[in-house]
Amino acid sequence: MTMDNDLAPTRSTHPMPLVFAAGAAIGVLGGMIGLGGAEFRLPLLIGVFGFAALSALNAVRPGTIATPMVDALVEGGELDRARAEAGQAINRLGTADEIAQAVLWLCSPGSSYVTGIALPVDGGYIAH
Repeated sequence: MTMDNDLAPTRSTHPMPLVFAAGAAIGVLGGMIGLGGAEFRLPLLIGVFGFAALSALNAVRPGTIATPMVDALVEGGELDRARAEAGQAINRLGTADEIAQAVLWLCSPGSSYVTGIALPVDGGYIAH
Protein backbone atom coordinates (compact mmCIF):
# COMPACT_ATOMS: atom_id res chain seq x y z
CA MET A 1 0.00 0.00 0.00
CA THR A 2 1.28 3.47 -0.75
CA MET A 3 -0.07 6.88 0.04
CA ASP A 4 -0.12 9.97 -2.16
CA ASN A 5 0.20 13.53 -0.86
CA ASP A 6 -3.50 13.59 0.10
CA LEU A 7 -3.01 10.44 2.20
CA ALA A 8 -5.39 8.49 -0.04
CA PRO A 9 -4.45 4.79 -0.05
CA THR A 10 -3.57 3.07 -3.30
CA ARG A 11 -2.65 -0.59 -3.89
CA SER A 12 0.90 -1.76 -4.54
CA THR A 13 2.42 -5.06 -5.58
CA HIS A 14 5.25 -4.58 -3.06
CA PRO A 15 5.72 -7.79 -1.01
CA MET A 16 5.64 -5.92 2.35
CA PRO A 17 2.79 -3.54 3.16
CA LEU A 18 4.31 -0.06 3.21
CA VAL A 19 2.91 3.42 3.41
CA PHE A 20 4.78 6.49 2.21
CA ALA A 21 3.99 10.10 3.03
CA ALA A 22 5.97 13.28 3.56
CA GLY A 23 9.35 11.54 3.53
CA ALA A 24 8.28 8.75 5.88
CA ALA A 25 7.71 5.03 5.50
CA ILE A 26 5.63 2.78 7.71
CA GLY A 27 5.77 -1.00 7.48
CA VAL A 28 3.16 -3.34 8.89
CA LEU A 29 5.19 -6.00 10.65
CA GLY A 30 3.68 -9.45 11.19
CA GLY A 31 1.55 -8.85 14.27
CA MET A 32 2.51 -9.51 17.85
CA ILE A 33 4.06 -12.97 17.44
CA GLY A 34 7.83 -12.69 17.73
CA LEU A 35 7.50 -9.15 19.04
CA GLY A 36 10.98 -8.80 20.48
CA GLY A 37 13.53 -6.73 18.61
CA ALA A 38 11.30 -5.26 15.91
CA GLU A 39 12.70 -1.80 16.53
CA PHE A 40 16.21 -3.09 15.87
CA ARG A 41 15.20 -4.54 12.48
CA LEU A 42 14.06 -1.13 11.21
CA PRO A 43 17.61 -0.04 10.23
CA LEU A 44 17.86 -3.28 8.25
CA LEU A 45 14.71 -2.31 6.35
CA ILE A 46 16.29 1.03 5.51
CA GLY A 47 19.25 -0.75 3.92
CA VAL A 48 17.31 -3.52 2.20
CA PHE A 49 14.65 -1.28 0.69
CA GLY A 50 16.90 1.74 0.11
CA PHE A 51 15.01 4.17 2.33
CA ALA A 52 18.08 6.13 3.45
CA ALA A 53 16.59 9.42 2.22
CA LEU A 54 13.53 9.10 4.44
CA SER A 55 13.17 11.28 7.50
CA ALA A 56 11.28 8.56 9.41
CA LEU A 57 10.86 4.81 9.20
CA ASN A 58 8.37 3.28 11.59
CA ALA A 59 6.36 0.08 11.83
CA VAL A 60 2.92 -0.84 13.08
CA ARG A 61 2.57 -4.10 15.05
CA PRO A 62 -1.13 -5.03 14.86
CA GLY A 63 -2.73 -7.35 17.36
CA THR A 64 -5.55 -9.71 16.41
CA ILE A 65 -7.74 -7.83 13.95
CA ALA A 66 -11.29 -8.77 12.95
CA THR A 67 -10.73 -9.70 9.31
CA PRO A 68 -12.02 -12.38 6.93
CA MET A 69 -8.81 -14.33 7.64
CA VAL A 70 -9.51 -14.33 11.39
CA ASP A 71 -13.15 -15.29 10.71
CA ALA A 72 -11.90 -18.26 8.67
CA LEU A 73 -9.60 -19.32 11.52
CA VAL A 74 -12.53 -19.17 13.95
CA GLU A 75 -14.81 -21.12 11.59
CA GLY A 76 -12.08 -23.71 11.04
CA GLY A 77 -11.59 -24.20 14.77
CA GLU A 78 -8.01 -22.89 14.69
CA LEU A 79 -8.82 -19.82 16.79
CA ASP A 80 -11.20 -19.39 19.72
CA ARG A 81 -12.63 -15.91 19.23
CA ALA A 82 -13.74 -15.52 22.87
CA ARG A 83 -10.26 -16.45 24.05
CA ALA A 84 -8.66 -14.07 21.54
CA GLU A 85 -10.91 -11.24 22.73
CA ALA A 86 -10.17 -12.06 26.38
CA GLY A 87 -6.45 -11.79 25.58
CA GLN A 88 -6.91 -8.11 24.78
CA ALA A 89 -6.98 -5.62 27.64
CA ILE A 90 -10.05 -4.03 26.05
CA ASN A 91 -11.78 -7.43 25.54
CA ARG A 92 -12.37 -7.17 21.80
CA LEU A 93 -10.55 -7.59 18.54
CA GLY A 94 -9.25 -4.61 16.63
CA THR A 95 -10.54 -3.33 13.32
CA ALA A 96 -8.70 -2.61 10.10
CA ASP A 97 -9.79 1.02 10.46
CA GLU A 98 -7.98 1.26 13.81
CA ILE A 99 -4.77 0.03 12.21
CA ALA A 100 -5.25 2.49 9.34
CA GLN A 101 -5.73 5.35 11.81
CA ALA A 102 -2.42 4.50 13.51
CA VAL A 103 -0.67 4.44 10.13
CA LEU A 104 -2.24 7.77 9.15
CA TRP A 105 -1.06 9.30 12.43
CA LEU A 106 2.49 8.05 11.77
CA CYS A 107 2.29 9.77 8.36
CA SER A 108 0.96 13.00 9.82
CA PRO A 109 2.82 16.08 11.05
CA GLY A 110 1.71 15.12 14.58
CA SER A 111 4.29 12.32 14.59
CA SER A 112 7.14 14.39 13.15
CA TYR A 113 9.43 13.57 16.10
CA VAL A 114 8.65 9.84 16.03
CA THR A 115 11.10 7.62 14.14
CA GLY A 116 12.49 4.11 14.41
CA ILE A 117 9.61 2.60 16.38
CA ALA A 118 7.43 -0.47 16.08
CA LEU A 119 4.08 0.87 17.36
CA PRO A 120 1.91 -1.80 18.99
CA VAL A 121 -1.74 -1.34 17.95
CA ASP A 122 -2.96 -4.34 19.87
CA GLY A 123 -5.79 -3.41 22.21
CA GLY A 124 -3.45 -3.71 25.18
CA TYR A 125 -2.28 -7.26 24.38
CA ILE A 126 1.29 -6.50 25.46
CA ALA A 127 0.14 -4.77 28.66
CA HIS A 128 -2.42 -7.45 29.51
